[in-house]
Amino acid sequence: MEDIKVRKLETKDLFTVADILGECGEDFLQIAGTLIRKALIGGEGGVSLMTYQMIGVTLFTSALKKASGKLRIFLADLTGMKVEEFDHTPLNTIPKIINILSKQEDLVDFFQKLSPLIEQFSGEKQTSSKNDTDGKTKKS
Repeated sequence: MEDIKVRKLETKDLFTVADILGECGEDFLQIAGTLIRKALIGGEGGVSLMTYQMIGVTLFTSALKKASGKLRIFLADLTGMKVEEFDHTPLNTIPKIINILSKQEDLVDFFQKLSPLIEQFSGEKQTSSKNDTDGKTKKS
């Protein structure tokens, strides 16, 4: 197989990743939110590239479990392939895509734009999950 070409991340990808985040659920948001808060509180002067990489790996792992269809569409789009074409690529395609994305100069900027959303949603999930029903079970 020829080398994989991966386009640069664009504004539309923020919406796609936010949609995937929604599918990943509370576990991902809590882990990512904790990583961001620890980095900010830890006096690093901001969130480090390593923190963003850990968030990316956590997101990818969670998305494989909970949003695999959306993840496949996103990865196919990043490579300019149709989903059916992407589905038949070798197993090493996904690690190649991740490696290429991790080297993009604007990857940190991309995650910096997502960080406030992750922090906000992880905080809301932690506080609102207890108060949503006031201890009562909602009827469907």
